[in-house]
Amino acid sequence: MWGYPVEIDPSERPWTGGIQEERGRGWLADLGDNAAARAAFEQDAWNHLRIVADGDRLRTWINSVPAADLRDDRTARGFIGLQLHWPVVKRGALPGAQVMWKNIRLREIRK
Repeated sequence: MWGYPVEIDPSERPWTGGIQEERGRGWLADLGDNAAARAAFEQDAWNHLRIVADGDRLRTWINSVPAADLRDDRTARGFIGLQLHWPVVKRGALPGAQVMWKNIRLREIRK
């Protein structure tokens, strides 16, 4: 399986809301130049992540702060999934970490 993961990244950089590509291209839209989005993620709190996929454009917001805006046409179709990188948790990189989702809403973009 591959696609465009929108990451929850509580690391020191932090790039929550950034977009990667699983086919080896790595970060396509990191938050290196977006200080407001990097500061928007709240560790140990509920965070709101909004993702809009409209044609070849993917946009994200973290807690209502614009994060990533990417145009990429390599993967035009797919499905939505929620993923946890189990090896990271298994190796103990995030001791006591919990990942939970709530109030997930999907809405079709009508044109």
